[in-house]
Amino acid sequence: SLLGTGTVLLLIVTPDPWYNAQYVIPLAGMLINNSLSGVALALNQMMDHLTNSKEHVEVLLAFGASPWEAAWPGFIKSAQAALIPAINGMNVIGLVSIPGMMTGQIL
Repeated sequence: SLLGTGTVLLLIVTPDPWYNAQYVIPLAGMLINNSLSGVALALNQMMDHLTNSKEHVEVLLAFGASPWEAAWPGFIKSAQAALIPAINGMNVIGLVSIPGMMTGQIL
């Protein structure tokens, strides 16, 4: 997401200087908005996994698994949950967002 925003800002928009507030503030706002929803969902899912599977994680740790190995199933679930808003946004972009922007430009 950060790479995509940087590419749009530097290669497509090409403001002079690159940190021009007219371009950086809206793009940074969109980036932070998308990041916050994904991070909130991921943390919520990870905390739920660690709370609900406490015994399973403790058994894995007792048998010599590293903390990373013990938490891996929760990490997978939290990564999947964090990607849901981005995937849903991509599903709608061609059907709703682009035609809506074009209608606004024509009017």
